[in-house]
Amino acid sequence: MKNLKLIALSALAFVAIASMVFVGCQKKKSSTPIVTSKMSLKSQARVIETEIDEIKYDNLIKTSSYGLLDLSSNETFRRIVLEECKKQFDGDDNVLLKTLNDRLKEVGINLEDNMRNSLITNGQSEYIEFVYEAINGFSYFDKVIYIQVFIPFISEKTNIINTTPTICMNFDDNPILEGLSKKNDAVNISDIDEKNARINNVFVISSNEIVDNLGELPTSINDRVGGNSNGQKTANAGDVPLFINRINIKDKKEEWGNGRADLCQITKTVRTNCIVNDNIVGAPFCKLANSNLNSWYTPLFNNQAPTWMSRDYVYWADWEPTSNGEKLYTFIYEEDRRNKFKKNAFPVNGCSNIQFDFISKESEYGTLIPNYNDFTGNYLNYSVKQYSLYSPNENKFEIKGFTIQ
Repeated sequence: MKNLKLIALSALAFVAIASMVFVGCQKKKSSTPIVTSKMSLKSQARVIETEIDEIKYDNLIKTSSYGLLDLSSNETFRRIVLEECKKQFDGDDNVLLKTLNDRLKEVGINLEDNMRNSLITNGQSEYIEFVYEAINGFSYFDKVIYIQVFIPFISEKTNIINTTPTICMNFDDNPILEGLSKKNDAVNISDIDEKNARINNVFVISSNEIVDNLGELPTSINDRVGGNSNGQKTANAGDVPLFINRINIKDKKEEWGNGRADLCQITKTVRTNCIVNDNIVGAPFCKLANSNLNSWYTPLFNNQAPTWMSRDYVYWADWEPTSNGEKLYTFIYEEDRRNKFKKNAFPVNGCSNIQFDFISKESEYGTLIPNYNDFTGNYLNYSVKQYSLYSPNENKFEIKGFTIQ
């Protein structure tokens, strides 16, 4: 019965993938799943299910891009996009489609209807079925993804409201994006690079990498990762909430089409016998712009430090360095949302069983391993020593501890 179920799942998946191949195809991209006869039926089904989610992701980016193409010629629409992007709700110059949907209703513009009409007008009617999810979020593996409009180099532009933008489709955060524009009612597709985006009015369609499954900002790291390994969301007596207070990065590890880098951390406390005592993963703590590179930077948002982003606590450390020889390992990386960029690293010397899993198109920034002797009580002792990590590419991190209030 189990094999029959797997065969059925494979058959259904192949039918689904076949129906989506036409929709999922795009320039220089293949949507055919790689399945070989050497794979088990379960593995084949998993590959196909994974590919279906990846194709759906691309479909939602394309749906949103063509869906907004005609509406982008509307000055009221451009004004509202600009107003919302300037708010930097998550620390970057972008706005979710679900937010735009509410704002546009206030001025009598129905976003869903306009997107459907634009898809029909521009020969992309096969994407109409995805419009609702494009606006309200769509399931992608174990996450819900929300589409956003991002305006690159917004501070350098003076013609955003008065000029119809090129709509760029950001599938994989590449340095060159496919741009959509119209002339004499015909759709033109062109390659847009950073130089072009700096000079011309460009709206980038991509997925937001910060909001949670409800499309909201996490109010704390616990909202994002669900507490420590014991399922606790509050500190135990004597725990030390540690903060990343300042950071010095040389390489942003993010292309122009995604704006500021979304720095995240994975923290583990590891004992001498290679046992992980505490584990918190995937917690965002910093947005990093080009202007923040190569200098010590205390992340700020609208000149304030929001609880979820800037100087947020990195972990509740069940740290017992004196009795168990535990060490803290804080692994820093630039987070992406596409599962096909999953990676793993093994930064704990002598512990090949301890794996740090993360999603990023780029390699990690490095791993912070503070020495217990650098702390005085619950504080990192700056009067004696500033703790930093110098990784091979000269990235630097500084960690600071605070007492529990």
